[in-house]
Amino acid sequence: MEFKEIIKKVENTNEFKEFKKQHEEAYLVHIFHMTGVNHQVGYYSEKTKKVTTFDLGETISIKEESPFQEKEHAIKPLVLEKIKLDYDDAIKKANEVKKEHYPHELTNKEIVVIQDLVEEGQVYNITFITAAFKTLNIKINAESGEVIGHNLANLIGL
Repeated sequence: MEFKEIIKKVENTNEFKEFKKQHEEAYLVHIFHMTGVNHQVGYYSEKTKKVTTFDLGETISIKEESPFQEKEHAIKPLVLEKIKLDYDDAIKKANEVKKEHYPHELTNKEIVVIQDLVEEGQVYNITFITAAFKTLNIKINAESGEVIGHNLANLIGL
């Protein structure tokens, strides 16, 4: 999966071009992928304080929503040139962490968001949903490939 191709596909559409005419200041903030779901690419507008998401199905669909923010801070842009670790290598690394630290957890779904987090920088934020209704979250630096952290939490308690 090549993210630059996904971005190019979105940015070459008429929908995106019309969006940019109305939101010149908007910038790329995330790429989202989940098992069995279309890729989604998000752009943040400082003016509206909203993220516009482009869903890459057979046709491109668009939705605008307020971002989830625990603390009030600027949403940082995603800089593709800083992503040195590709998707397949990030998933491989996450599976190694899972095998080493959580060998008994069977996973059903995989959710991957590439984003720039305030404290961690640009990361692959990978969450596995397990058969036991837990979430295994692993953050990997998108530039260096270093595992930043991982944790397992019960979905029921969330």
